[in-house]
Amino acid sequence: MLIDENCHHQTEQLSTKQIAELLKQIPAWSYDESTNMLSRIFKFSSYAQGPSFAVAVGNMADQQDHHPDLHIYYKKCVVEFTTHSAGGVSMNDFICAAKTDQIFTDFET
Repeated sequence: MLIDENCHHQTEQLSTKQIAELLKQIPAWSYDESTNMLSRIFKFSSYAQGPSFAVAVGNMADQQDHHPDLHIYYKKCVVEFTTHSAGGVSMNDFICAAKTDQIFTDFET
């Protein structure tokens, strides 16, 4: 499972077919071919939850040494992953997306 894996420094860009297959494991995420990014909007019941969630995601990203773009809005946070060194989406993006989903699940409870 993606959640159990860790990021690797040397990783390659995934094909569109590989991305489509892996998206089945993180169905709340979307892939934008024009930006070559995985993204998801996380919604909250208060503004304060967004920044707190972003900090938790940032801590995970530091542990994995793979950092997303985080956009905090009123009652939501947009998380975007891509692997710049690979020139697009890699397995690391899927691993971190799955870990971000787990953070959100833990955050909601």
